[in-house]
Amino acid sequence: MDTMDTTKISRWIKFGAIILALGAALISTFVPDIPGKTDLMQRTANTPPTQNQDANIQASPESLIIRGTAATDLKEVTPTPSNVIQSPLTITGLARGTMFFEGSFPIILVDGNGETVDQGLAEATEDWMTEDFVPFTAKLSWTEIPSTETGSLIFKRDNPSGLPEHDREAYMTVKFSKDAPPPQDGDIVD
Repeated sequence: MDTMDTTKISRWIKFGAIILALGAALISTFVPDIPGKTDLMQRTANTPPTQNQDANIQASPESLIIRGTAATDLKEVTPTPSNVIQSPLTITGLARGTMFFEGSFPIILVDGNGETVDQGLAEATEDWMTEDFVPFTAKLSWTEIPSTETGSLIFKRDNPSGLPEHDREAYMTVKFSKDAPPPQDGDIVD
């Protein structure tokens, strides 16, 4: 190549870099942030939401309040925040098929301090390979009374890739019963 061709190529590369930089600047200026994106990246898996993390709120007819990046992926969930829960707990509702992998997704129950009370899997009761809502059911049980009056149910999108950009979760505040949970199989009863 002669010097003339090298100069032209160099100019085209510089021109392309400038166009890319301008495009990136325009996109970041005019495209709004995804609600809850910052909250999700700063929060650890076992930390329940606080009052200031209500970036995504979905209110359904039964006064269910769900927060988090997957708030719109759940509906008709029971129990509701007005229910007092105790062990064993059956959780039912509808979740978008995108929450499931191989027909299930994780549910974690934490107390008000973020300590795990129990965790399990929500299982689809119909075909989950859809983007529509699919009925699910889950059962959780615990043997000790949680240390706080309230806690959170965390519904996590099953993410087999492990890539953080595919994580989605939703939170629902729950109230714990003050009654001792019933004995579980294998528990010693005095």
